[in-house]
Amino acid sequence: MAGDGFKERFEEFKKTKWAIPIGLVITVIVNIVLLLTTWYLCFSYALIAVVAFAIPYYFGLKSLKKLALFGVALFLILGIVFGIYTADLYKTYEGDAVESPNGELTNGTMTGLGGDQFQYMVFLNGGNGSQSVFVIVENNWGSEIGYNETMDPLGPATSDGQLYVKNMTLPNDDVYFYVYVAEGTDGWIFSYRGTGPIRVPFETFTISWIISDILVVFINIAILFFILLGLVYWTKSSRERQERMQKERDELALPKEYEESPIEEPGIQEKYVCSECGVEVPSDASECPQCGESFEEEGDKVKMTGELKCPKCSADLVETDKRCWNCGTKIK
Repeated sequence: MAGDGFKERFEEFKKTKWAIPIGLVITVIVNIVLLLTTWYLCFSYALIAVVAFAIPYYFGLKSLKKLALFGVALFLILGIVFGIYTADLYKTYEGDAVESPNGELTNGTMTGLGGDQFQYMVFLNGGNGSQSVFVIVENNWGSEIGYNETMDPLGPATSDGQLYVKNMTLPNDDVYFYVYVAEGTDGWIFSYRGTGPIRVPFETFTISWIISDILVVFINIAILFFILLGLVYWTKSSRERQERMQKERDELALPKEYEESPIEEPGIQEKYVCSECGVEVPSDASECPQCGESFEEEGDKVKMTGELKCPKCSADLVETDKRCWNCGTKIK
């Protein structure tokens, strides 16, 4: 089948020196695309962490140490790319119109008037000039000083509503964000947050975002990646430990020929006692080692049957015993 042929060719390719480098390049490209296109999705960070592990591993990078080093380099690259992308995105959004979720506040913009002068403008649908409208300008860069300014009606109200404006002087070396707030028919209305002005050099702004996004990538993606590496390491270690224990058991086990040999009952060794003193003697003894009695006749050495015992001390007796040789008890 075609699929089997491709699999065989790919397995052969993985044995070449180019397999792992190509796999790493593919991993970098895929993860950059995933990060820039899915960063706002809840599962994107977990997906990137899995891809960062799976592709190099599939291409033959099995060493967890090398995977960890590659992960560090990869996440630095992702942080740098994401920082440049974010800085450019905010620069593009600078001064863009914002509105409130309910649509009562629309066309909320920021325009530079030259130097330190900036104009904030928003339209309140249904407004007649008597409503309170504010612009909140937040500084997220240097002085961290915020501004909450009341906006002034610009010209007479129309049938659609009222336009409000506020001119402000903003210090340099800061990055600002703005939100419009108005008194609506059902309470206070807040617009979405807008960007501007960005009053720092773009290079400085970009470097700041790069540093910030490197931290974001390491906190949200790298931790998941290294947790995955830890799980793989634990699994491999457990399997290797089991294999090692099994090998040790196999080495300690009896050879196969011993395991398969039949188990035989041990032979029963016959025991004899001296008919004179009752001491146990070897079956081939010619005289008693205790009393010196010569075993010339058949009855001089009596076989112990183990069936007769002394009722007092339970010593083994023979049929011809009249008295227990151990405790002296008379035997009937």
